[in-house]
Amino acid sequence: MCARVPSSLAGCRRLGLDLAEWNRRRYLDFVTVGKFLQLVQELPIAEFKRALPGLPVCASIDYVLGGPLVDGYFLPRDGTAEIYRGTAAALYAQGADGLALFNMFAAQANGNDPQGKNWNHEEPLEVLREMGDPATLEGRPKLYVADARFPLFDRPRFDSPAHLPAVSQPSAPLHLTLHVGEKSPRKKKCVLRVVLAGPAELKVELNGRALGSRAATLVHLFPEPYDQKPPALATCRDFTVDGSVLKYGANEITVSASEKITVAGLELAVESVEPSPTR
Repeated sequence: MCARVPSSLAGCRRLGLDLAEWNRRRYLDFVTVGKFLQLVQELPIAEFKRALPGLPVCASIDYVLGGPLVDGYFLPRDGTAEIYRGTAAALYAQGADGLALFNMFAAQANGNDPQGKNWNHEEPLEVLREMGDPATLEGRPKLYVADARFPLFDRPRFDSPAHLPAVSQPSAPLHLTLHVGEKSPRKKKCVLRVVLAGPAELKVELNGRALGSRAATLVHLFPEPYDQKPPALATCRDFTVDGSVLKYGANEITVSASEKITVAGLELAVESVEPSPTR
């Protein structure tokens, strides 16, 4: 017996869901935590585990990261294989005892946009062979994405808050946490991307280490053919990351600038570097 509940203990109480009492009476075999119709990579798993001693806590993964509503039409950013892998690895790194997939099939029913383009597509089923265990995710390409507010399905009374978009000011640099599930990142190719609300210059640190910037040449770090509203290339800033700086679990990202800027997105692409062929 399982209950799938909102992603905030306080939000559960507001709904009249007394999880601590359920656990005391041993009503459940495990509980699944998630946000309504949102693929998110940060959930307060540790808080639920502290409040529910002995009860396995699983994390729910939906199919869509978000997207704007323009003239009544939703422009979604669907999960790719790299996004699913990054989400699974990040949630395991936060202590999730297991995962639940929800609505993965929904990408097959996106339908046509106002211009008549059909956005229906198959889901990346290949990840089902990899997501059941952190060990099978190791070495696979992943995209870690900091959660951003999704106004269409935002439930602030019941769910834990997303931290983006957020403002960095000269007197108050922005500090963000990105959860990463890489046990052996040292020899991997890692690129951090900051997406801004508009073009601006900025400096970025990862766990106290200053990162070198490079020009963003692609609107996505991995191919995403089903993002209906990708960011403008001019708003993207890429930073090279030495994998040895990454920690398994929480990583602190600091964004500073000489003017007030708004950070709309934060992503980390991780992929193994193929060894050179032996001659």
